[in-house]
Amino acid sequence: MDAVPEAGGSCGRPRVRPQVDDGVCADGHHDPVPFTLAHPAAVLPLARRPLVPAALVAGALSPDVPYFLPLPRSADAWYEPFVNATTTHTWPGALTVAVPTAAALLGLWFLVRAPARTLIERDARPTGERPTGERPTGERTSRARTVTRSAWVATSLLLGVLTHVMWDAVTHGDGAVVRHVAWFREPLVGDVPAGRVLQHLSTAIGLLVLAVWAGRAIRAWRRDGVRVLLDRSRVAVVIALVVVGLAGAAIGASGAAGSGLEAALSGAAKVGGAASAAAVLVAAALWWSIRARMVVLP
Repeated sequence: MDAVPEAGGSCGRPRVRPQVDDGVCADGHHDPVPFTLAHPAAVLPLARRPLVPAALVAGALSPDVPYFLPLPRSADAWYEPFVNATTTHTWPGALTVAVPTAAALLGLWFLVRAPARTLIERDARPTGERPTGERPTGERTSRARTVTRSAWVATSLLLGVLTHVMWDAVTHGDGAVVRHVAWFREPLVGDVPAGRVLQHLSTAIGLLVLAVWAGRAIRAWRRDGVRVLLDRSRVAVVIALVVVGLAGAAIGASGAAGSGLEAALSGAAKVGGAASAAAVLVAAALWWSIRARMVVLP
């Protein structure tokens, strides 16, 4: 009997392992997916204790990380699962690859968080009213808290990944729901299938939800006495980071595989996003290095 290809390859094609999925179809067009930065909108209803909001967001982003990694795509490479978007969006890769990737993203967030706050925040509250971060001491209490916290972090990472995979299941051309429910493959607006219409619509709604949430968070932030501080040196850093991101986007758009606006936007988002992330990490590493030297100096 002939081998039956595994269903669900990118661009609606059969998936035959090993295959490296970078989101570009064989004919050069791009298989559309919800904009990566819209995915955290799905975890906002879950962002309450004891779940960990930062871990939820990391999980919601992690399945799309392969699109932003500028590494050679090779089925023989040891890192192949981590640059294969098909792996991170399907079982068991969503668990064995996307969750560890989410943990790495969470670690990078902790690396960047303090420098970012130093860059833009000024706490106007009196010293006695600022949170100290103090917690009950004691070896047994500390150990139990660490175990409990770790369990909730892991749970949050997994839930974040699941929201991403479930969202893509009804919007990817090879999503599980799209493959099994014919309506998602039928034209809904002109020649555009329902799944793709839902992809664009859900992306817009997700970004709108995040914008509303961010506005409310900023207002709460200001009510608590925290203010944005941007002097000349800080403005220069922000401008440099933006320029790096825009330069990456321009390079990505001009060198995108395929033709048309969709390919250009996809290339701009991938290369621009990767460049921005790299620039932020370099800036954070420099901040930590300078801070360490200041602590050591008498």
